[in-house]
Amino acid sequence: MESLLEVFDNVGNELNAILKKGGSNWVVTNREGMSITWELQPALERIGDQVEQVKRSVNMNESAYERLVESNTADVFNLNLDRLNSEEKYNFMEYVYGSIDEETTPSLV
Repeated sequence: MESLLEVFDNVGNELNAILKKGGSNWVVTNREGMSITWELQPALERIGDQVEQVKRSVNMNESAYERLVESNTADVFNLNLDRLNSEEKYNFMEYVYGSIDEETTPSLV
């Protein structure tokens, strides 16, 4: 059975591989494993802040919220989401949602 630290290391390494495949300039070269997620935190905070600013001025449904998060994620990470297969995109976006939802929960109409 994998330890919790191994799971977090695997998540960090998977995120980094997805960023690399998507052509992102956020690929972490000086760290491995869980510490990769620490390097990504500033970008995730920026995405959360941008989404929160839009949410304050516009009521949006769940679909619009998802498009907004996806668009901001692609912009902030300079990530070509079209290069990713559906599982990679899903896993990466779930990580983003989980990270930004810690900061803010969407008020959906």
